[in-house]
Amino acid sequence: MKRIITLIIGIVIVLSAIFYFKRDNTSTITFYNKTEENIENFEIKYSSEDEWKKVGDIKPNQKLKIKSFPPENFQEGTVDLRYFDKNGNEKVENIVGYTEKLSKFHVKVEILSVKDGIFKIEIK
Repeated sequence: MKRIITLIIGIVIVLSAIFYFKRDNTSTITFYNKTEENIENFEIKYSSEDEWKKVGDIKPNQKLKIKSFPPENFQEGTVDLRYFDKNGNEKVENIVGYTEKLSKFHVKVEILSVKDGIFKIEIK
């Protein structure tokens, strides 16, 4: 009986270790362009990063889904979106209010309209 209990405990430990190391910690950010114009030249970054990363361009009424990986030195913080209006002024929007290194998140950023290069966005 002790051998069966030991075997079951061993199997549970092995399966738990496999689940822990194989789990997918990939976060995603999906941008929805709900406007009639191209959305281009916008970037994201984690709060601990110095450099912004270009996201890509989104055609009218299309979406763009990206995988988001925190930098090596990231422990906790935010994720921000940056773009420039028609006058070249920097605009920064917070799209993830708080996350930790091992946290997984899925964010939907809907760009509802653009006026003078300024996005009206909704984050879900």
